[in-house]
Amino acid sequence: MLKQLLIFFLLLPIPLLAQRASTAKVGVIKGIVVDSTTQKALLEANVSLLNGRDSSFVQLQSTGGEGDFTMTGIAPGTYRLLISFVGYKTKTVRVTITPEKPEVIIGTVLVQPQAQNLGEVVIVQERPPVSVRGDTVAFNAASFKTQPNAQVEDLIKKLPGMEVDRDGNVKAQGQDVKRIFVDGKPFFGNDPKMATRNLPADMIDRVEVFDRQSEQSQFSGVDDGERDRTINLVTKRDRRRGVFGQESVGYGTDDRYQARISVNRFNNGQQLSAIGQLNNTNQQGFTGEGLGGGGGQGGGGNAGRGGTTGTGQTQGSGLSGPSGITRAGAAGLNFSDALGTRIDLSSSYFFNQTNALNQQQSRRETTLPSATVGGERTQNFTDRSNGSMSLYNSHRFNVQFNYRLDSANSIRVIPNFTYSLSNNNTDSQSSTVDGLNQPLNSSKSLFNSDGKSLSGNNTFLWMHKFRRRGRTFSVNLITSVNDNTTNSLNQSENRFFRSTSASPGSNTLTTPGTSTLTNPSSSSAFPTIINQQARQLTNSLTNNLTLSYTEPLSLAKTIEFRYNLSLSNNESDKRTNDFNQETGQYDRPNILLTNNFNNTFITNRVGTSYQYRRLKYQYTFGFDVQNASLQSDNLTRDTTLAKNFQNILPNGRFQYTFAQGRTFTADYRTRVNAPSVTQLQPIIDNSNPLYIRSGNPTLRPEYTHSLNINYRTFDRTTYKNFQASLGLTSTYNRIVNATTITPSGAQTSQPINTDGYYSLFAFTSFGKPMNWGEQQVNFNWTTSINGSRGIGFVNGQPNTLVNVNIGQGLSLNTNINEKTDLNLSGNVTYSIATYSIQPQQNTRYLTNIANLRAFHRIGNRFFIQTDAYYSGNAGRAAGYNQHFVLLNASIGQFLFKQKQGELRITGFDLLNQNRSITRNTTETYVEDTQSLVLRQYFMLTFNYSIRYFAAMRATP
Repeated sequence: MLKQLLIFFLLLPIPLLAQRASTAKVGVIKGIVVDSTTQKALLEANVSLLNGRDSSFVQLQSTGGEGDFTMTGIAPGTYRLLISFVGYKTKTVRVTITPEKPEVIIGTVLVQPQAQNLGEVVIVQERPPVSVRGDTVAFNAASFKTQPNAQVEDLIKKLPGMEVDRDGNVKAQGQDVKRIFVDGKPFFGNDPKMATRNLPADMIDRVEVFDRQSEQSQFSGVDDGERDRTINLVTKRDRRRGVFGQESVGYGTDDRYQARISVNRFNNGQQLSAIGQLNNTNQQGFTGEGLGGGGGQGGGGNAGRGGTTGTGQTQGSGLSGPSGITRAGAAGLNFSDALGTRIDLSSSYFFNQTNALNQQQSRRETTLPSATVGGERTQNFTDRSNGSMSLYNSHRFNVQFNYRLDSANSIRVIPNFTYSLSNNNTDSQSSTVDGLNQPLNSSKSLFNSDGKSLSGNNTFLWMHKFRRRGRTFSVNLITSVNDNTTNSLNQSENRFFRSTSASPGSNTLTTPGTSTLTNPSSSSAFPTIINQQARQLTNSLTNNLTLSYTEPLSLAKTIEFRYNLSLSNNESDKRTNDFNQETGQYDRPNILLTNNFNNTFITNRVGTSYQYRRLKYQYTFGFDVQNASLQSDNLTRDTTLAKNFQNILPNGRFQYTFAQGRTFTADYRTRVNAPSVTQLQPIIDNSNPLYIRSGNPTLRPEYTHSLNINYRTFDRTTYKNFQASLGLTSTYNRIVNATTITPSGAQTSQPINTDGYYSLFAFTSFGKPMNWGEQQVNFNWTTSINGSRGIGFVNGQPNTLVNVNIGQGLSLNTNINEKTDLNLSGNVTYSIATYSIQPQQNTRYLTNIANLRAFHRIGNRFFIQTDAYYSGNAGRAAGYNQHFVLLNASIGQFLFKQKQGELRITGFDLLNQNRSITRNTTETYVEDTQSLVLRQYFMLTFNYSIRYFAAMRATP
């Protein structure tokens, strides 16, 4: 019975698709739009075709020079033509397409000027589905139908050029959406998922998409190239006074449970929202911290955490949410209001707690220079298994305070802080063999850590406008803090079957343009027994002050003068004690693992930019001269290292607007990145006993050039959208790891500076609404290429890694009819990694992902829903080339008069095949990791939508 039910869910969309495919799209509608008073043709009037049954959007045309329009490819049915033009009343014309009469000529359509007398005038008229105002694309939500009780996420999926992936991340015209506002105000800080997964779709009037400039650029008018793709959700006027939200509770097999509530009280401009959730099913309605994952102790041996060098890349496969099984609880409050006429306040608090259980199996193939093992195969293979239990608590605070002192002065204060507590317990076992399957080492370890941290930043911006238009002065102070305290217990038993001393000549690394570095490789670095406690305090405080003055040279020309002072102080104090068998206490100081280190990085930068703006294009170019000083104080060993650096930092931006919706931009930037205190501190980290790490106080800052080119087009009549992006990066003094591998397979690692790092990113995205019968299909096609070239060092020899990933994606989203939604998506990624000193380790592998989501209402009350997710890979280590289908299916019923209630039963992972497999490649190894995931369970869920508005009675 279960097998037949699964086949029914999977095959449900096929006859519906076949039915629509067989429908002939032969209909044509022609007409002319003219002014009813002057009888003149109206150029570029919007002519929208809406479904006559539910007013859902079908297609849009603009009239030509003679006011004429022609719509083609229309399926038989009844429609409404909505004709709109600025300054004119909207005109509606009903048309019917039949197989017998596929061509309809409506002739001349007269539209009346929209005149109004003095006094109160209320004009109600229909709006086009999509409108473009400058850089903003606005979607009329009423033209894109959603199912009852749908969330904003479901609405966004139906908009042309918009994509929402499996994890809830949103893309608009191929670019990631970084922020979502509600009526122009922040909603729970800068987390887009808080809005898309916690607000109902039926309260949205418009969805506005635009590029948001930085706070400084918005004020000064000088474009600094910093932009975020942003969505503003404009609510319906009759939904701005009332209480709305959703409650959900469910319980299932294997003691699976979930509960969730979202309540919002809007009172015109005032917004008050509260959310809460509790589940053990890896569900989240926010961008979470501490969810799932990870396991492991740190260092390069931490399976699933990724590589320790800059060019490592990870490819995932089969993640149905976070790896591991997570019990999560969260609660939050959001408040926005105008306090008088001069003050705007937005604030939020969010708490989340996660308890994650994870188990991982990994296989790592490590590159060895052929000269180090004389004649034998030059790879080591490490099999590792670890289980972890982690507890994470965090408190997030976000505030935005705007105060308009007067017409010339305003202040903006934006603090964002997170306080967190964490506990992690890991039990790990590993063994390493050489290419002839001879044992090299083995390890059993227990690692426990407790930590607390305070991190965040505060922005203070004072803005002053002079009487002359365009002349401004601003002071921007950004303060960042990151304080961490960690207590850890490290216990391990290690066996080495060969020498733990490094090969002769491999302890000293000299690279072009860097200083001589001595690695901490010796037999004492790899003890057979470790039993120690450590306490580490890491404190970081950065103040970044920017003064900016802009002077208009003319209406088109502006020059900016700026000064920047940045002061960063970082301190790391680690104290380690070994276990004393005589006292039974951890009271034997370990001098090698104890150190108090302080680092100060100060930059003074002065610069200027010149901006020229015309109607179709603008460009900005300038440069900064920067002096930087880096001072490292080893307080334990009473040594000081001081360095000074001078850099010229050019920058430029060019933007050309070919026509409405078509833009080309090119950005060139340079930047300097200082090494972290962890990378600088000269102390051994042996949290992974077979992978010893140490800092390097002689590191220099990285110097990076980046060029980003972007072309984007959006056709307001056909909604075709195309984007092509190209990014190039080159870094000098890049910080990478130099690794020494002993004959026993144990490793030490230390960061050094190298040149020769390059990266390439190329991306294209094409989207187009297509007609399928009477409905619209959103089609999106993406192609991406990521490549990098980096140099690491293995036993003193340079090892060049070239990493290339080529991805191809396709997605289709449609309402087959008013009762059926269908989403199809797929992605294929081909990855290549090549090594200069060990071509035997060169690898090529393939990852395939496909997703089918379908929803269908049976009658007016019942519904079924299915979600099938396929993942497969090839070219990986033995045992890690796997193919599986994750199948979820639901059947349910809408309850109550307004369908605000919903009862459903859902089966998760019905085929019991869910997996999680990732591949990570770095300059020294390739690693495949398989993690614990949530497997098959069934759940009964009840959902209720809260709807109470001042303009309407509460629904029962």
